[in-house]
Amino acid sequence: MLDNNTRINLEMQVFNHLNMDKRSLFYWAQMYLHYDGLKRGDGYLKMKPAIAINILRYSFLPQPEPFSRYGLYDPKTGHKLTDDLEMDFLEIPKYKNKPIKEMNRMERWLAYFANKLGPLEKEELAMATPEIGDAIEASDRYIMDEQEYRKYLQRESAIWDYNNDILGSERIGYEKGYDKGRCEMIDGLLDEGIDLQAIARVAKWPLEKVQAYAEKRRR
Repeated sequence: MLDNNTRINLEMQVFNHLNMDKRSLFYWAQMYLHYDGLKRGDGYLKMKPAIAINILRYSFLPQPEPFSRYGLYDPKTGHKLTDDLEMDFLEIPKYKNKPIKEMNRMERWLAYFANKLGPLEKEELAMATPEIGDAIEASDRYIMDEQEYRKYLQRESAIWDYNNDILGSERIGYEKGYDKGRCEMIDGLLDEGIDLQAIARVAKWPLEKVQAYAEKRRR
């Protein structure tokens, strides 16, 4: 909670589950409705702004800029209805390196999260933004804690395993779909009475496999 009672929900995601828009909106709604807890007789002016900040390790939005801010606007006039709803997205893969002195505050935080700076650049970054220096110091202490660092490595390993499982499932699904399409093509060629050797060349299958498929089809 900020000094002006604005509520902040900070979400960090490393894998795209294709639901970040609804997920962030759900968290914002929970925060907006339940933290202030209006009672009978309370006025709506008691409600305080809520901001959902999402730091993503994948590209999610169509725009090329790494930072995006959303709110409630009239699509015709651009008039902003309220400051109570704000959803921010920081997409780490869209980070583009440039001299620290040319970065604004948001770009410096993006540089920190992207973790692609050398030691001298990190030192310059920490000097330019003391809060980032505190974050770098805290992360260094975290890594030096053997037990916590082991947990971090296990978490990273779990993420990689999950990503590989997803990619494997996608590949299997593609291969099944490709084989189904190829079999449908072979069925059509067999119905036309095309020579099996010609079918094997067109379908890019071994002749023996085409022969076995044709034999199975006749049964």
